[in-house]
Amino acid sequence: MTGIRCLLPSFSVDPRPGVNHKDPNAVTLMQEFAEVDFPKCGFSLAKWQQNILQGRAEPSLKQEVAQLFGGGNEELLAILQDMLMRGPGQRPTPEQALSRLR
Repeated sequence: MTGIRCLLPSFSVDPRPGVNHKDPNAVTLMQEFAEVDFPKCGFSLAKWQQNILQGRAEPSLKQEVAQLFGGGNEELLAILQDMLMRGPGQRPTPEQALSRLR
């Protein structure tokens, strides 16, 4: 989750008016991703990306997603997808994930 947060700035600083990350009752874009949107897509980054680009997502998030998934990041996205698998037993170890980076 930290990796996806680093790659999508809207997940770290929610661009929506009135959303305060310091408010424990605030529902941030990152929280919506982790608890609703990503599970709803079957934990598939590709499906989530399609939903964001075709839906009514926050414009800044749409722009970030389009840039991240627009080409040139396929290897990184494949590693992230594996690291975000629903079951912990399906995920690579940190060493396995790092060994895939070039």
